[in-house]
Amino acid sequence: MERCFFGSCGCVQSSGISVLGSARRQTGRLVEFAEGNSPNAHRQAAREYDRNKEYEMYSPDTDRQQIAALVEDYRLGFETLDMERLKSIWDREYPNIIYVPQEKAQPVRGWAGIETYYAGVARVFRNVTLMEIGDLLIDVLGDVALAFFTYRFEGRTRQNNEPFPNTGRNTLVFHRTDGKWKAIHYHESTTGPY
Repeated sequence: MERCFFGSCGCVQSSGISVLGSARRQTGRLVEFAEGNSPNAHRQAAREYDRNKEYEMYSPDTDRQQIAALVEDYRLGFETLDMERLKSIWDREYPNIIYVPQEKAQPVRGWAGIETYYAGVARVFRNVTLMEIGDLLIDVLGDVALAFFTYRFEGRTRQNNEPFPNTGRNTLVFHRTDGKWKAIHYHESTTGPY
């Protein structure tokens, strides 16, 4: 007999014959509940084990690399006016998507709003001559991550081919869903005079 690999429940397991006490088959082994423990205590420990095991699969460095790659997709999407690339960073299923561009009086809400906004960007700009990102800072907080960065954008409008320069500061909020990071919130503001 050996200690249950779930750890905190105090149960023991045996891969052989049934052990004394209340026994239950768990992951191909018989589990004896520790004295005073119920099957519920064991199930709780198993859930905790699974949750901890899930977090062990992710490392902060890997998470930051994945978030940085999504921010780069955002940058490249604007640089090449590739709206599909821009849309690919978002969790389309998330019900409370918010996108706050500095030129809009009201936030863009929901996936349909994001699609409409990006379609408008594609209609306004003829081409982009510069899209730079700087000061990237990524914080990973479990299954939520924040990416702050500054940007410098220069493009030409379709209507009159006028230059359109723009600078700002952005925060993108991501969450992990099905093991992948996806954007759920975007906030953009102008750089101040000081």
